[in-house]
Amino acid sequence: MYTSRKLALLVPRKFSIIIRLYSGYLYHPTKKIRSAAHFHKEATKYVEDFQKCLERSSTLRCVFEKVEEDGDSQRLKVGLYAPLIKHWITRFGSKQVMVIRLEDWKKNCTSILPKVFKFLELKTLSEDSIQSICKDSSKNVNRGVRQNVGEMWPSTKQLLQDFYAPFNKELSEYLNISLYHARI
Repeated sequence: MYTSRKLALLVPRKFSIIIRLYSGYLYHPTKKIRSAAHFHKEATKYVEDFQKCLERSSTLRCVFEKVEEDGDSQRLKVGLYAPLIKHWITRFGSKQVMVIRLEDWKKNCTSILPKVFKFLELKTLSEDSIQSICKDSSKNVNRGVRQNVGEMWPSTKQLLQDFYAPFNKELSEYLNISLYHARI
């Protein structure tokens, strides 16, 4: 029986995290209200709720804590890579976790994908399969919905940048790689 536990992760730049959060909000099929104003209100609530959690619990506990009445607040936590990656490395060991910067993946997918398969001890892909996977375009980009709703407010973007900044800095320092120092 195969018991090796390995994890390969793609980690986006800080701006990508914020865009993914907004994109997820726009894509959510059960949302009755979709607007930049409503997203700002939700993002503000999520940040406040997370900060309140930190007053009584550890960061890791707050990341894993489920909020019964609002599953959407979990989306804010998706971008908190530092506590999760540190937890996984502690649990599985640094040789069992592979972290890849998303921008590197986008630029060099054809050279990175075989390394990921080798790291995960998976069957080697053919060159055609690698090319096919790497040329595949993004899905669920929400262009139509975003055109109708509009862009995220600058104040919301700043709120989220300020929220994620210490976690992004922590991850960059922990992994000793440049992920988050560039300003937008």
